[in-house]
Amino acid sequence: MSVMGKPHSLKTDNAPAYCAKTFAQFCETWNIHHLFGIPYNSQGQAIVERANRTLKTALQRQEKKAGVPASLSEKEGWLASVLFTLNHLNVSIQDHQSYTRLQKHFQQTEILPAPLVRYKILPSNEWSEPVKLITWGKGYAAVSTPQGPRWVPARCIRLYHGMATVPPESSTAVRPHTTDRPGRSAQPPQDSQAGKS
Repeated sequence: MSVMGKPHSLKTDNAPAYCAKTFAQFCETWNIHHLFGIPYNSQGQAIVERANRTLKTALQRQEKKAGVPASLSEKEGWLASVLFTLNHLNVSIQDHQSYTRLQKHFQQTEILPAPLVRYKILPSNEWSEPVKLITWGKGYAAVSTPQGPRWVPARCIRLYHGMATVPPESSTAVRPHTTDRPGRSAQPPQDSQAGKS
């Protein structure tokens, strides 16, 4: 809770610690909606059960190979060494590079360059100069302006392609009456009366 903040809801199994009155009072005090999983159904807690299985397998493997090291007389020390092995020494290969689980967990995602967008300045309905897009969500967008970040309705955002200086809907361009399609002449139409004389 100190790192991620207070959860809105919490789903647990039916262990005695979670069914206790003190835990119910804790959830009520912090306004946390507490849900219980289906009794004797471990699939409802799949991620936790998989982590438990991985830990048990690693403990059994270490016990079979060399036994519990003499330097680790307490169970807490043995558990800490197995967790260290799993998190720091267990290497997986991804994209022809080796990563430990800890590196994969804290790995930065690839940051792509921010696209340039134009936004409608309300209520004047003028379009801004191209600015960088920070984020775009359902119904909103944040853009980086010289004055600082600005929240804009998503309907007022248009991607900037670097060609047009005005948005297409406010363009006053006139369509030429000639075309350059194959099989058609690019010449202006001839007056039909000029050829009769």
